[in-house]
Amino acid sequence: MSNFNRETTRQNIFLLLHSSGLSDEQFANFLGISLRWLGYLKSGKYDFKIDEIEKASLFFNLPFNTLTSKNLRVSQNLREEL
Repeated sequence: MSNFNRETTRQNIFLLLHSSGLSDEQFANFLGISLRWLGYLKSGKYDFKIDEIEKASLFFNLPFNTLTSKNLRVSQNLREEL
């Protein structure tokens, strides 16, 4: 986990969320967090916890290291792929 980058992780998760077509509320429910907490995460006030990143990684079917260490490019049909 030496390449773990919190800002990259946050950007990647919200890029994937936006491209997935899920609402913030649906995604927060999936992660097991409140909508308010998701707002704090979006604003950068707080960082994702490891278990939240793992859940996002599973949901988006991406390896943890990919989600946390490099800027992602999202396919145009992500919603259909999920």
